[in-house]
Amino acid sequence: MELIECIRRIPSLINQIINNNQHSYKKLNDYLEGKDIDELIFIASGTSMTASAVTKYFAYNKLNIKTAFIYPNLFLNSYEYINPKGLYIFISQGGSTKQVYEALCKVKQLSLHNISITENIDSPIALQADCSIEMGSVHEEFMYRTIGYSCTSTTCYLLELNFALIKNKISSIQFNEFVSDLQQVTLNLEVIRNNTLNWYENNRFSLLKRSKCLLAGTGYLYECSNEADIKIMEMVPMFARSFELEEFIHGPQNAFSDDIIFFILCDKENELEKIKSIKEFIRNEIGFCSVIGDSYFDDRDLCFKYMSKNFRSLEIITPFQVIAYCMARDRGRDLSRGVNVSVNKYIKKTL
Repeated sequence: MELIECIRRIPSLINQIINNNQHSYKKLNDYLEGKDIDELIFIASGTSMTASAVTKYFAYNKLNIKTAFIYPNLFLNSYEYINPKGLYIFISQGGSTKQVYEALCKVKQLSLHNISITENIDSPIALQADCSIEMGSVHEEFMYRTIGYSCTSTTCYLLELNFALIKNKISSIQFNEFVSDLQQVTLNLEVIRNNTLNWYENNRFSLLKRSKCLLAGTGYLYECSNEADIKIMEMVPMFARSFELEEFIHGPQNAFSDDIIFFILCDKENELEKIKSIKEFIRNEIGFCSVIGDSYFDDRDLCFKYMSKNFRSLEIITPFQVIAYCMARDRGRDLSRGVNVSVNKYIKKTL
């Protein structure tokens, strides 16, 4: 099979996660009974981090939930974030990320509240946690996580919704309205995927002749750009870096050149005029720039309508999953194999 088949499965898996939510809600409700929790603290790395961190805007702005997101290495060695009223949430798709496991052990030694989100609830991290929740990715065949990103984000959104409902921050009516909005995502992903495939064919030459990639976005789009740059570096592979939209022009512009692909993530509700100005600067003075989202400025842009109001991160990530796959395919990459796997001789990432 090819990795594009994984991308095609994402809508049905998101629906499965939504349909199975009652089971996850009961687990969380039973675990939280009698506990005074005032913050959700997520500990994860790589795609698990980018997939969870994108949900913080929804948690804070819509649910009034305080959140923190910490890399496990920072938690273990540089940034000991201890909140006795926090719920520590450990995320690892494979369930055996070494430092996530070590951070979980540290939290348990401190008798802090903790749960895990993993693909397999029989994995080491799931078994170590006080409460384990399935990610819903079933079994993703490729190490370059596309299903994992979308399922992790969906599971985190629902976890936050369940927590808000349990803590009476939202009503059951509001909960159901949010879930209905989440389901809108699944109706749009195939359309976005097909639009991206067509866009890629029209821009293939311009993309393949360049050697680096820079991305920019603001708010939740910045968090999405962080995942997009991971996918481009992992899969193509091509050096990529993401920036918050305003920071994109505070120094980085000095390194702009025509051998770079520029992607600007767009939600026209957020700083459209700034996006337009940056797009014009790059197009007129530098080279290839594509705005991806719900606005169109020229033929380089990939434009689509969002169907969800609150969960657009699950829509905007699809183009980058598809673009990374297509560029990897056209560069002759075998996505069933890693690159520079000899790193495992020097540092151990999993248990």
